Amino acid sequence: MRCLVTGGAGFIGYHLIRRLLDDGHGVDSYDNYCTGKKENEHKGCVYYRTDIREKFKSQVKYDVIFHLAYPYGVDGMGLDQAYVDTGAVGTYNMLEFAAKSGVKKFVNVSSVSAYGIITDDKVSEDMSGEHYIHYGVTKKVSEEYCKMFKGTYGVDAVNLRLFYAYGERYATLDHSALVNFLDRARKGENLMVYGDGLQKRDYTYVSDIVDGIIGSVDGKGSGEIYNISGGGTCSILELAETVLKVTGVNVDIEAAPQSDYRWSDEYVKIPLGLTRRDKNGDWYDERNYVADISKAQGDFNYSPKVSLEDGIRKTWRWMNNV
Repeated sequence: MRCLVTGGAGFIGYHLIRRLLDDGHGVDSYDNYCTGKKENEHKGCVYYRTDIREKFKSQVKYDVIFHLAYPYGVDGMGLDQAYVDTGAVGTYNMLEFAAKSGVKKFVNVSSVSAYGIITDDKVSEDMSGEHYIHYGVTKKVSEEYCKMFKGTYGVDAVNLRLFYAYGERYATLDHSALVNFLDRARKGENLMVYGDGLQKRDYTYVSDIVDGIIGSVDGKGSGEIYNISGGGTCSILELAETVLKVTGVNVDIEAAPQSDYRWSDEYVKIPLGLTRRDKNGDWYDERNYVADISKAQGDFNYSPKVSLEDGIRKTWRWMNNV
């Protein structure tokens, strides 16, 4: 295949392009290097410094577009238009290009945040909750564009909702609890838990993410949504305990005082990573993001292979150059 990867100089882009090249495919990358890095480039891939927020033309004929580009690390709760410009306008521009150039498959990398607030123990693709992060709203918009472009323009598109990707070369601007815990452990600092720590998460090691992205080329291309997760399911407290077990670092797990809660900007009324305030005035996170992956298993045989402990161990070794 001849493949185009948007956001190819980013964390997931690095791993996806390496796999595509190893499998013998031709690969180009579009990235504006807002958060992408030159050090994530691979020999054998052609990298273009291109901003998908602006319309462009290309004479190259691509079989598949893997659409990863997003201003990763920008706080999705604050009043920042970066997500709108890239998630909505940028995705539209890429789909328009796909329709006009005859691309065979368009893989839109979306996010668990497109669900909104889900409190159930398992999240399936037919669920929908209240939105409170505009990052998630723009991911949802990108999915709706993919659905519309299939029926109206014939673009064969799938949407992948990724559940908490992590691994080597993770973005240092990542806001996830796991990345935060690992960074603090490396610095010898106590692991800080926001809220009661009982909220559940489903973490996915990056090689499993790549398996899902490539496998989805065989998924139903009618704008279908698929969950991609690793089954690394735990509460935030259990996650902190697992990080200490794997790393062997002698620090404590500590409940963050409300005075230390982080706020996206002066206009946001909810602390970062939390969703509700109880009658006592204590904040907590009511979301449970644990994926039902049966749809991806059935349609393109997706099956995660890396356990949470093994993935944390691999990431920790990379962080410490072991």
